[in-house]
Amino acid sequence: MTTLSIIIDYFLYVLVAITLGLIAWKSVELWLPFMRKGPSQELLGSSERELQVRLESLERGLVLLAAIGAAAPFIGLMGTVMHIIEALRHLGAGVADMSLIGGPIATALNTTLVGMFSAVPAVVAHGLLQRRIELLETRHRRLLAQGAR
Repeated sequence: MTTLSIIIDYFLYVLVAITLGLIAWKSVELWLPFMRKGPSQELLGSSERELQVRLESLERGLVLLAAIGAAAPFIGLMGTVMHIIEALRHLGAGVADMSLIGGPIATALNTTLVGMFSAVPAVVAHGLLQRRIELLETRHRRLLAQGAR
């Protein structure tokens, strides 16, 4: 059981790294080009088809952020339960040394924290990035409508 809980702990650290990497990548992709040029037709395309292709590109990675935001707390909870079971095994074995019980409890709480540290930024970033894409789409559709007149 301890091997699985260690694997879960490392997996959560990987999820944190993936989350932060995705947030950085999508933020640069969504804000940097528009800071330099503004929402012009060259950035999102000059036709409805080009707009759809570009929007699909901008939305890439957002599903993974949503999945991490939904799953990371449960993965953290699973690791927490496994560490607490380990602490209870020490207690059940008649070990009265608090350091043998306190270590797994502390690790369990740390696992919960790491799960939340992965999930909360993923959920917040997903909402902000999705809103940014919707705003860019609305602005660009307005530009396309003006150009059609």
